[in-house]
Amino acid sequence: MEIESHNFVNTAILENIATGVWVADENDVVYYANKGMSNIAGIPVSEIIGKHVLTEFYEETLKYYLKAKQEQSVVPYNDIPVKTPSLKPTCISGKLIPVMVDDSYKGMICTVEDVTEHKQAIESEERYRAFVELANDAIFVANAETGIIVDVNKKAEELSGYSRDEIIGMHQRQLHPIKDLVENEKFSEAFKKHVGKRITRADESNIIRKDGTILNVSISASVIYIGKEKLILGIFRDITEQNAIEDIVKQELAFQSSVARVTEALLNSNNDKYMISKIVHDESLILTDSEHGYASLIDENGDNVAINLTDMMGNVCKVAKEKQSARFPKGPDGYNAMWGHSLNNGESFFTNKPNEHKSYKGCTPPGHVEITNFLSVAVKSGSRIIGQIALANSSRDYTQRDLSVIERFASIYAVAIERKEIENKLAESEERCRSLFEKSPDSIFIADTQTGCIVDANTQASILMGRPVTEIKGIHQSQLHPKSMEQYSIDSFKEYARISLHDKNSHRVDNYVVRSDGKEIPVEILAQTIHINGNPFLLGVFRDISERKHMEDELHRFNNELHCRVEQETEKRRAQEQMLIQQSKMASMGEMIGLIAHQWKQPLNAVGLTIQDLKDSYNYGELDAGYIESIVDSTLRQVKFMSKTIDDFRNFFVTSKKKILFDVKSAIEELLSMFIHIFNRSNIDISVKSEQNVLLITDGYANEFKQVVLNIINNSKDAIVLRKRNIPEMQGLIEINTSSTEDKSKVIVSIKDNGGGIAADVITKIFEPYFTTKGTEGTRLGLYMSKTIIETNMGGTLTVKNVDNGAEFLIILNAAE
Repeated sequence: MEIESHNFVNTAILENIATGVWVADENDVVYYANKGMSNIAGIPVSEIIGKHVLTEFYEETLKYYLKAKQEQSVVPYNDIPVKTPSLKPTCISGKLIPVMVDDSYKGMICTVEDVTEHKQAIESEERYRAFVELANDAIFVANAETGIIVDVNKKAEELSGYSRDEIIGMHQRQLHPIKDLVENEKFSEAFKKHVGKRITRADESNIIRKDGTILNVSISASVIYIGKEKLILGIFRDITEQNAIEDIVKQELAFQSSVARVTEALLNSNNDKYMISKIVHDESLILTDSEHGYASLIDENGDNVAINLTDMMGNVCKVAKEKQSARFPKGPDGYNAMWGHSLNNGESFFTNKPNEHKSYKGCTPPGHVEITNFLSVAVKSGSRIIGQIALANSSRDYTQRDLSVIERFASIYAVAIERKEIENKLAESEERCRSLFEKSPDSIFIADTQTGCIVDANTQASILMGRPVTEIKGIHQSQLHPKSMEQYSIDSFKEYARISLHDKNSHRVDNYVVRSDGKEIPVEILAQTIHINGNPFLLGVFRDISERKHMEDELHRFNNELHCRVEQETEKRRAQEQMLIQQSKMASMGEMIGLIAHQWKQPLNAVGLTIQDLKDSYNYGELDAGYIESIVDSTLRQVKFMSKTIDDFRNFFVTSKKKILFDVKSAIEELLSMFIHIFNRSNIDISVKSEQNVLLITDGYANEFKQVVLNIINNSKDAIVLRKRNIPEMQGLIEINTSSTEDKSKVIVSIKDNGGGIAADVITKIFEPYFTTKGTEGTRLGLYMSKTIIETNMGGTLTVKNVDNGAEFLIILNAAE
């Protein structure tokens, strides 16, 4: 009975507790479940009993079930989300308890608790804390009744400069400056009125940081409940920068309004510099809340002239305020006082303590108002200072923003003044252009590039055409020219209008104009595109070239005559040169005849001896056919040699009639074969060398070339002979080298001697005509004619320079292709 009673009590307890309980046998089949389990699962107990745990129970808890069964020990599980048959989101915790009888597994008891609400509460708390901590704004939570702060986030610490521990326990009034306490009391009263009402109130206030700095904040406050505790949640946002931006925007709007007014003044051509500077002056005062100031310009003397300024001299200044001005002269050290500081260094500045500024001295002469603050900006055009905006006595401290605004205003002021100066210069320029247009000595026509009609002409154009300007305007430009050239004039106009639009250059063309009396006048036309009010026009400058045409015809006739004369004179000069060359040859003929005689001596002696031997042979009876034949052969050889000698010298003296191709080295060797005895007699060795595999063919006059080489080596011989008088043992040397340039385009002949060289005062003159260093013995033509032959007749060059112990003549000729 006691056991039954005990089981009844246990069963009653199990049936009435919220905790769910189910029991499975050793085969994992549920045979008991209480109401708590039914409530958690959302199905009747009858649907739970009889289910197989491994196939039909919560899949999420199976691993714990198997672990408890395998290990035969109690296994807890916590916060397991499961899917119930009712699809209600459920989170459960519990234990799995194996039933053991005599160490034998008999089944499993499982307890189940629904912890969904508990978990949601924890998650809600976590989300609240994460929201608070991650918020971009500072959050203060205070007791609604006492005003004591009970919680803050990280941003609140950053905003206030206090730590969390320092803030919690403070009264909310301690966050605000003392001077705002009255407003804060009103703020607190307002919160009290809203206690119990779930509304939000937003307002602006100030807070004082731990370091004493004041911040502008926007506060959004609302009442919240945590349990039964009523709290005020305040979201604080730093709006210091926002307010500064709003101030900047307001000032920028004011600046833009001022710019608009100045721009309007700029567009009004009736406004002069005074009116522009007055507007700049008035707007600058408004923009900076200043009481005094001036706008100035630098004049041609360098003085700073305040075109208008406020009355800063009290009763001392008698000038009417509307036209009040002042001059600040520039001294040797620049401009005086604070007014001149920015003009001296080109830097803008402001000061709210002017009496401490280094340039303050002299700022307030007797009668001048006291200067409480000062701002000055130099007005610049590029790097050139052209004026100043100076302001004083603002109702507040000047700021960097004020300076920036006035600097921008100064740049607009500079543009305005520059534009006005440009307008004035443009007007002057237009007047000068009109004056030049009318007074030009040339005729000027301006025609529309689209229609070709003349829109303007000057007085000279009227004179050229023989009719008034009023009759010229409006006609087509082709009507200026003869009827026969009408189409040409139209086509030329279109072409030059098109070209001038692109290259902007003047284009010259010759044409004719026809006067009102029918006379045709030749003109030179310079055409160029110009723009008037943005539209292109072709400007034509017409110049009467009748006189020039006449002079050109005369010049052409004169040139033809001159050409004929030049050809005649050239032919005469050629003949004279040939004569001089021949004279040069003849001048040395005596010596050449001596050479012929020298070469004939041996043959003549041989012939004489042969004749004597012939006589003796006859007397002694030794004559026979063989002897006679020998005598004839010997005599004929000598006669042929003598005849060849005569032919060689005769050919040398024959003037070349036309250019021929000849080998330079061969020509030199032929020359030396004729005259080598002269040099041998003077004890002078002559060598001829040439580079291997070099073609030394040129196109020219072979005999004249030989004459040049002979002249040069004769001069070398004379120099060597003269030097040997002082150095008898010296061996005379003349080296002749022939070569060509790398590209084979030139033939080079070098003639070098050891005759001691040419004096420095003589070397520059040796190629001049009739110059000689040999006194009466010289022909005065040798080297002059040599240079003429090489350079004029053969298109080469002949130069000379001193080398070691002698001189070197260099002949360069064009190689034959």
